[in-house]
Amino acid sequence: MSNSILEAFRLKDAAPANPELPHVGDLGTERRRLIHPEVKVIDKEKGIVDFIASDESIDSYGEIVRAKGWRFNRFEKNAPFVDSHNYSSVKNMLGKVIDWKISKGQLIERVQYAIEDPEHTIAQIAWKLTINNFLKAVSVGFIPTKWVSKWGEGDGYLKELSRLGLDTDSGVSVIFQEQEQIELSACILGANGNAVAKAFKADALTEEDVDTIFAKSEQLNRRRSPQSGDGANPYGQTSGDSEFLRNLKQITNR
Repeated sequence: MSNSILEAFRLKDAAPANPELPHVGDLGTERRRLIHPEVKVIDKEKGIVDFIASDESIDSYGEIVRAKGWRFNRFEKNAPFVDSHNYSSVKNMLGKVIDWKISKGQLIERVQYAIEDPEHTIAQIAWKLTINNFLKAVSVGFIPTKWVSKWGEGDGYLKELSRLGLDTDSGVSVIFQEQEQIELSACILGANGNAVAKAFKADALTEEDVDTIFAKSEQLNRRRSPQSGDGANPYGQTSGDSEFLRNLKQITNR
């Protein structure tokens, strides 16, 4: 079973909660599935790699995303590959998804990093982390449109379990049957302090790269924690520091 996590957050236009499906949460909610696959480099010069974006494994919440249910009506218009689901700026675009397919119960997506622009520092850092095997996790953002659950009426849940070769003792609570992909993310800021630190110590990242990550992380952290103060030392410990920043400072001696 792959190591995967599913988490949810409310969109601004989220629909009212459905009391009959307490685990699924609000309808109209975007969800994220984080998976840690092996990365297949297709073209190192052009920055092209293949990721397994999703599979049909049972995640830690007892949920399964059916591979045949992926829809790309919204995604194919732009196919964004972004940093950590952050849409606040075009600077957070790491590249684009240039192709995708369903194969053997997996959603496989081909990504091209925006490495042709030397000024696009986050994309350059993400690429260095990827090709040096320090960044393997990708997270697909999607909106469920059809699902069955153990709380629902009828026998749809049991039938779907049977199709998957599972039973009621498998721990599955929700099976997403159809879902619209919104984006694909790599998690650079806020989640991979150890990976960044290891890459730095292995000379895969430069001092300048780490300084860039610190600066952008501090900026993001200030927005989330106003009490940290605008004049705080970017390398100093503050009450608003995230776990990511604390770990990174400790390991890189900043």
